[in-house]
Amino acid sequence: MSRTPLAYAAWCLTVGLSGCVSASTVPPELARTIPSDARAIRLYSDQSTADYYQAVYRSLVARGFGIAQENQQMGTLSTQTKDIGQNTLLKLTVYVQDTTGGAVATLRGQWEVTAEMLFTGGASEARWGAAGRSKRAFGEMAVIANEVPHTRMEYISR
Repeated sequence: MSRTPLAYAAWCLTVGLSGCVSASTVPPELARTIPSDARAIRLYSDQSTADYYQAVYRSLVARGFGIAQENQQMGTLSTQTKDIGQNTLLKLTVYVQDTTGGAVATLRGQWEVTAEMLFTGGASEARWGAAGRSKRAFGEMAVIANEVPHTRMEYISR
């Protein structure tokens, strides 16, 4: 496979810097609770589904996320990408549904690198067990989830 010198330099820069990305924004006590295969987060609440949807929505906006799409009737919302540092962008997708005695919100994340990284790839799933940006994005998602009002939080691996 042939690469132009500029594309090769951008690729080397991306690969070289990806090892420098850390999940340092995650408090150690929270990081210890996250299983290595975590790919999503479920938040349980004793609120009604409509009320919990609004609580999650307000929490995301308060954390500086713009809302890209929302459908309260279907219980879905997705955020615009937000720079979470170290040239990493995070986008969240949330699904809120009824459960016995309240509601449950499932959060999933995708990360991208900023334009400053000269990278043209698409978004990738945020996962705790991965290295670099994937772990940083999932860690940020866990910090955000921990700040959303909830009665119980669990990590899911699918």
